[in-house]
Amino acid sequence: MSKGLAVRRGWVGNLLLACCSVIAVLLVLEVGTRLLGLKPAAGPFDPNVPDADLGMIPRKAHSQKADFAEYQGVLIQQTNNLGFYQREDTPREPKPGVDRVVVLGDSFTAGATNADETFPGVLGQLLNAASPERPTEILNAGAGRYSPYQCYVRLERQLMPLRPRHVIVAEYVGNDFLDMVRQDDRPYLTELPNGSFQPHRPRFVTYHDPSEPPGMLDNSRVLAVFKGFLGPTIQYQFSRIMILRENLSGFGYGTRAILNYIKHVAALDDVGHGLMLQILHQQVWFEHFPETLPLSLRINRHTIEMFRDLCRRNSMRLTYTVIPSKDMIEPERLRPLMAAITKKSPSTTLEKLAAFDERLTGETMRACGELGVEYIDLRAGLRDRRNGAEYYYPKDMHMNPAGNRAVAETLAEALLARKSNAQN
Repeated sequence: MSKGLAVRRGWVGNLLLACCSVIAVLLVLEVGTRLLGLKPAAGPFDPNVPDADLGMIPRKAHSQKADFAEYQGVLIQQTNNLGFYQREDTPREPKPGVDRVVVLGDSFTAGATNADETFPGVLGQLLNAASPERPTEILNAGAGRYSPYQCYVRLERQLMPLRPRHVIVAEYVGNDFLDMVRQDDRPYLTELPNGSFQPHRPRFVTYHDPSEPPGMLDNSRVLAVFKGFLGPTIQYQFSRIMILRENLSGFGYGTRAILNYIKHVAALDDVGHGLMLQILHQQVWFEHFPETLPLSLRINRHTIEMFRDLCRRNSMRLTYTVIPSKDMIEPERLRPLMAAITKKSPSTTLEKLAAFDERLTGETMRACGELGVEYIDLRAGLRDRRNGAEYYYPKDMHMNPAGNRAVAETLAEALLARKSNAQN
């Protein structure tokens, strides 16, 4: 036997021995964790569950007490039999003589309040009080983390059988335009070279794709405990970086630009997590990747057009609106926090943030006008009704019950005025 062959056999033998040793250790750990009853610690409550088409959907028939000190009361996150954020169950068929209205949007529509305090819930109360002879049934189809296109997919695939007569789409200006270009646990659109748009299934990052059978490792207790110890954020961030590299390379952005963006987000998140999550992250994204903003606006316009065409084909009324962010309505209450943000990031100012959100709102209103879609502008109605009232939570940035009521009153006023004009 040659010396080289002997060395190779020895190397292969050592490798096999090492593999067998690793497998034996893992088996011992697997048995040990199960005998000891070790399980990963429960994470924060997630109001959504995985869905193959939508990425995630609200849990159905669920009631969860939320630990939310800013609410200043007992907050119950509640969904009905079909996953709508309301107390009453929804029959599959609308009752005779009842106008069924679906309200679509993200967590600002679902509401960071009790079910009857959300703006869809209050809107139903106001419309029924004004026209008791023709009852209105509001379905609050808001869902946390939803993008406008994701709302469209939900309407098309899940809500059409409920036969709504009217669809209200409520975009949130603070983060929906970033969601237009995100690719993660939600369906999304990409633009082709000819200017058309291609739909895609969700790219499951946080959630497990329910259409795929669980793998062998998914049943491993050791792996589950290890993931729980490290936290899902590490795996999520790695997947996000890979997806960002894949999609931003077409705009000329490389790894350094992505890492600078992540560093910027982390620095500002330490100062104001709620502000970053619900308003500021979007501006930081477009500051680092400005070439993606025109694409976001084109996807927004195309999504409005898809809503319009779907509603026209099914003889449904469509109304669009944009929920303003806190910097647009209560800038004075953001000044202390934004001063700390600006100290950390001089390019990030309250005035710049508000001007950007005003621009995005104006772009959406203009697109609706050009596409012939009914639009209700909430800004003047909210400002006129305020009189010093607080419409947003101090740190979370979602609307409180007073803000939700102001949105509902502004919408109801506009809808009833247009109904009166149509009758005359």
